[in-house]
Amino acid sequence: MTKIDELNREIEELKNNVNALKLENKIDEALVIVDEIKIKKSELEKLEKIENELQQEGDVKIMENKVLENKELLNNEEKVFVNFVRTSIANDMKAGENGAIIPNSISSQIIAKVEEISPLYARATKFNVVGELTFVKEDAIPTCNYMDEMAEGTGTDATFQTVKLGAFIARALTKVSRSLLNRTDFDLLTYVVNAVAKSIAKFLEKELIVGTPSKIDGLSKVVAEEVSAINADALIDCQMKVPSALQGSCEWLMNPADLKACRKFKSVDGQYLLNPDATKEFGWGILGKNVLLSEQVPAGTIYYGDFSGLYVKLANNIEVSVLKERYAEQYAYGVVGFVELDAKVVETQKIVAIKKQNE
Repeated sequence: MTKIDELNREIEELKNNVNALKLENKIDEALVIVDEIKIKKSELEKLEKIENELQQEGDVKIMENKVLENKELLNNEEKVFVNFVRTSIANDMKAGENGAIIPNSISSQIIAKVEEISPLYARATKFNVVGELTFVKEDAIPTCNYMDEMAEGTGTDATFQTVKLGAFIARALTKVSRSLLNRTDFDLLTYVVNAVAKSIAKFLEKELIVGTPSKIDGLSKVVAEEVSAINADALIDCQMKVPSALQGSCEWLMNPADLKACRKFKSVDGQYLLNPDATKEFGWGILGKNVLLSEQVPAGTIYYGDFSGLYVKLANNIEVSVLKERYAEQYAYGVVGFVELDAKVVETQKIVAIKKQNE
């Protein structure tokens, strides 16, 4: 029994004695015991405070140990990966269908870098899982209305369809000079992570916007309304196609050439309608909304919406292989990353587009 337990037991016994003395009307004797209870409670509070402090110190120590363990694990995974790139020997790395599977800590760095490079991917709804994903999508919202007692209800039920994200494999290649591989002052890990991420991000941005038939759809299935000209009226009409309840996170996505044209919009008195907006991420706003730019968007096509309606699966089981001989004449190694991905617009009501008619 601990000292705290003993004090609690003694305090309870003293309380029982006080109650007994009250029944016998021995008030003075009861008051003496009450003072004794107060002293023991004060001692108990001090002991409990000390115990809590010790417990907190113990919790902090446990947390510190966990941080050190995670740091050690991360360092080990990084060493294993760097050694694999240098030697192509996959010690302590799991084998995949296309190569060795990169440790989670490294693949997480690559995916985070892709998100940093690609604004559209950053805004999409992301899934970093392996295998096919299936979503249930409402085609129509069920109606809600009043009904009278004993009367048959009227209205429409919701209708649903399924949308699947598949498991297409893409290949990202980067080359590393052999002279850099064994230099201790060269951060090989950061170089490879950044190079693979840039390759994936460049490919992914194109696929998210343009897509490839029978592969990734991206935004290519969004039906763009044809307009005779890209002007202020066309942009207003486009913006108002998104329901008001979904306008909060909406942005524009266009080719830089179309932003250049929009910047030249003038009022009847010759004043420019579009001005720089330092509060916007890319320095420009149209009709109060941020503008995202990408050379991958076909000139003459402008998207508007909340791009979280675009669902992207970029699996975190990135596989890698090292090509030692293929680029030998270039005195380089090839590092190939294999990623599993797919993308579709699932929440179709969130994203709309306009397209200038061919002249």
